[in-house]
Amino acid sequence: MRLPVVAFRQAAGAIFLLCLLGISAFAKHAPRRVEIRIEDLKYKPAEIEVGAGDTVVWVNDDDTDHLVKAEDGSFNSGRIASGRSFEHKFEKAGTFIYHDDLHPRMKGTIKVTDQ
Repeated sequence: MRLPVVAFRQAAGAIFLLCLLGISAFAKHAPRRVEIRIEDLKYKPAEIEVGAGDTVVWVNDDDTDHLVKAEDGSFNSGRIASGRSFEHKFEKAGTFIYHDDLHPRMKGTIKVTDQ
């Protein structure tokens, strides 16, 4: 009569492990908000990595207007006045290069992973 108890424990253990594996396989990271500061005519930091679903917020701490524009056209802030911000949610993986049309030497890169 011990065989059914042992078999039951083994089956229960296997089911538990499968549940854990299933949950971790489908778990996504919680969306984050990541800030990029605009100061001294620079993006700080100029390169970041985020996960799909994360939002990037550019905050203009400079004393002049700025513009954040993706080279592939996927986002464009328009003018961001001093003290204001612009945000964009990245839905898919890829590398996004952006620049400031008002200050052409300002460039940045955002790498978006599937996570």
